[in-house]
Amino acid sequence: MIEILPNKKFTVTLYCLIFSIFLSFGQSSANQNIDSIIYKNTQQNYKETVYSHLNKSIYIKGEEMGFTSYVINKKTKKPSLLTTNLYAVITDKDDTVIKEKLFKVENGIASGSFLLDSLFTTGIYKVKTYTNWMLNFKEQNYFVGTIKVIDSNKPLKNNNIIENDEIDIQFLPESGTFLSNINNTIGIIAKDTLGYGIPNISGEILENNSVIRKFQLNNLGIGRASFTPKKGSFYSAIINFNGKKITKTINTHTKEKGILIKLSKTKKEVFVALATNKNTLSKIKKKNYFLVFQNKGELNKLKIQFQNNTTIIQRINLNDLAYGINIFTLIDEMNNPIAERMFFNYKGLPILNFNQSSIKKVKDSLKVSFKFDNKNNFKNNNISVSILPKETKSYNKNSNIISQTLLTPYLKGVVENGSYYFKNINNQKEYDIDNLLITQGWSSFDWKEVRTENKKQIHQFEKGISIKVNIPNIEKESHYLIHHLSNRNGNILSFQEEVKSFQLYSYFPMDNENLFISKIGKKNKLVEPSLYVQYFPNHIPKLNTSTRKFLIPKNLYNTSEKEIENYYPNFYALNSSNTLDEVIIKTNLKEQRIEKIKNQSMGRVHFLNDFDRNSTLANFIGFKPGIFAYDDFNTGEIVAINRAQNSPIAFFLDGFLVPDKRMLFYYNLYDVEYIDINLRDMSGGLAYGTGGVIRIKTDPLLNVKNKKTVRKLKFPITFSSAKKFYVPKYKNYQNSFYKNYGVIDWLPKNKITEDGILNVVFKNNKQNYVSLFVEGITTDGKFISKEITVDTE
Repeated sequence: MIEILPNKKFTVTLYCLIFSIFLSFGQSSANQNIDSIIYKNTQQNYKETVYSHLNKSIYIKGEEMGFTSYVINKKTKKPSLLTTNLYAVITDKDDTVIKEKLFKVENGIASGSFLLDSLFTTGIYKVKTYTNWMLNFKEQNYFVGTIKVIDSNKPLKNNNIIENDEIDIQFLPESGTFLSNINNTIGIIAKDTLGYGIPNISGEILENNSVIRKFQLNNLGIGRASFTPKKGSFYSAIINFNGKKITKTINTHTKEKGILIKLSKTKKEVFVALATNKNTLSKIKKKNYFLVFQNKGELNKLKIQFQNNTTIIQRINLNDLAYGINIFTLIDEMNNPIAERMFFNYKGLPILNFNQSSIKKVKDSLKVSFKFDNKNNFKNNNISVSILPKETKSYNKNSNIISQTLLTPYLKGVVENGSYYFKNINNQKEYDIDNLLITQGWSSFDWKEVRTENKKQIHQFEKGISIKVNIPNIEKESHYLIHHLSNRNGNILSFQEEVKSFQLYSYFPMDNENLFISKIGKKNKLVEPSLYVQYFPNHIPKLNTSTRKFLIPKNLYNTSEKEIENYYPNFYALNSSNTLDEVIIKTNLKEQRIEKIKNQSMGRVHFLNDFDRNSTLANFIGFKPGIFAYDDFNTGEIVAINRAQNSPIAFFLDGFLVPDKRMLFYYNLYDVEYIDINLRDMSGGLAYGTGGVIRIKTDPLLNVKNKKTVRKLKFPITFSSAKKFYVPKYKNYQNSFYKNYGVIDWLPKNKITEDGILNVVFKNNKQNYVSLFVEGITTDGKFISKEITVDTE
């Protein structure tokens, strides 16, 4: 049993926290219930995806890599409101971890950065972002992006791609099977040795050395053809490549019995044809099959029964299907999958485009404004913007927020240039994505999971850091003070029975922050407790991507060596000197924080020194202008009066109103960081004092320094705060190095106003044209993905 201590004879050190503890304790209990509810809900196959927008793809050693991550509910396609923990990891080509961090997700959004420092050398690296919960699933719900780092101290090797005549071409049947004596549609995909699609290849399909079909692939090396395979016939293809004719065998493995799923569509409907051959019809007549597919996120099941026709056609209105990937699966009476076909529905695709834009100069910066349709809901949204010179070669992405959310997680194979299918959408793009889906074969969806009830998930759904505090010396009654963190109030836990341990939930320690716990000993004095503490999570889990292939954008290989060699050594030296400036700046962070706190106050803020902490609260404030204060030993409470109004003053401790003046009687200041006095503040209310407010802010670190009454416990991992992005400085803003590889700015968090305006402000550095790479999402799941070139003149 856990309850608030009822003893009213506490020392003043404990009294000062009781009220705030009461509120915090209520929140702590609620958090335990919330954690239980969330975990129960996530057991119902809750899934999420993540896309991380990186500010560039090619970096010079010494630069910062900035990113914004979007965690999205896989079912609703809206920002995930459950997730709080996001892991970000950079690995080398051998999957060795170079750097890793934990970030806090709020309303589905997290942002941060990595300094590409001495741990990096010239090479290709992977950037991975994921949650612990994603590790339970086979689909690629996580994000993996590739970047290139160039080290000025290591000579660049010639990484340019060397073309050769090696070609991998595959012929894949429309629903996973070649069925004899019926027309089969096949997807055709041609790749080079590095996995890139070979564009615009033409060829012919031969049956027993006779041409029966011709085909043409698109700029991503993908296309389709159709023919009727026959058992015992030999099929091959002749491809025209680099002026040569190359012959490839088509391994049909034709089956004599089976059922195919064939799709076609109009502007309003999709036609799902279930087709078989005469040899199969007699064996399956009047047997029950079911066509299963999504209908607005819900699973729909249509009964299928073949009678006298070899083809059954189902017409489905596109408005009745969910936008994005729809998976049509034919199953038998035993729920065994027979055939599968993926279909991408562009109808209702929630992509936001702006209606107009404007640009104007604001002092030494440019302000670019974009106007969106204000009929949309912009109450909560986030937009990340990478701003680079127009000629940049350093932004090469294989995906955007739309393809990563709506396409990649549903496929087993690799998608080259996934963003292609969502830029300037037209009939050709819809045709191309359908060809892509045919070449993917079966989806990443595991039909067996549907039939597996109460599947136990190995990796838990995390909400902050949970803490188990083990008590080695068990007592009949014990009381503990959990000191506050930077983003969480402290609380008191009281046990009126023997306990071996207790748990704390949803803690978010920032930037190597520590946990502080005190035991309330005899005569209610604070003493250092003997405890053994366990943390969950206590390390960054590894994302194993060894079973998947990832395509590195081709432009990352083709880097101009001479161009970079002429300039980047100066760039690195320049940024090294700026690192010294940062050290100097960091020494002033304390002064800046003090100044910020003082500026935010409407009263007077007094930061205490060691001399101040030797007095009591009453003595300290009694010497301040306009205040009469003393400790009343008759009543056991503090008296504080506004002299001008002859009215009592209210007190707040760490943000909570102190209801009982006895809590602050003879109150020691050894753990107080500052006291904010505002005699015009009436927020204390009539019941507690209309003579103004005194706000007291404590710091447990001061407690550690001044008295051994607290146990300092180190979190094995903490959350990394999103620091201001460091924009590199360059000697020359007009040379080719800056135009190709320089950074103008990175803005990780921006908001569209409720009336539909997005304002982007940045320093231009005398560029006539700049490129803005924009990614984002609104609270109701509308995507923004745009590349915009701005004429600054």
